[in-house]
Amino acid sequence: MWIFHPLGFASVVADFDNISNLLVRGRFKGDLEKLFPGYKVETTPQRDYRFRISIPREAVALRYTELMAGITYDNFKDACPKDRQETYMTVWHTMWSAAMQKLRIPKKKKKSAKKYNDYFDWRFDSSFDFLDKV
Repeated sequence: MWIFHPLGFASVVADFDNISNLLVRGRFKGDLEKLFPGYKVETTPQRDYRFRISIPREAVALRYTELMAGITYDNFKDACPKDRQETYMTVWHTMWSAAMQKLRIPKKKKKSAKKYNDYFDWRFDSSFDFLDKV
């Protein structure tokens, strides 16, 4: 689960080394310390999420409940630090674009004369299975 908050960004997944915990991962130095003060952050330079903490599931749920209960802003992007606004806006725009694509009504196809390929498609003819082995 990706969670964006004015204090920082985190990715939360199951901790397979300790199933009663969640692995809270971050990309930016300092985010996890702000989101989960009091926990020791492990730095893993070889991983795509460089920073991580293993935290009991209940503690993660409680902390995010506290953070949500403390929301006072009416515009998330404006509540974020200036150095993150452009990055978060990029995420917002990507999700907005994906939603708009789903809402688009497909254009009607023009009728055209049938072509040879409309009757025969070699990709679906089993006599060409030998091509998979080449």
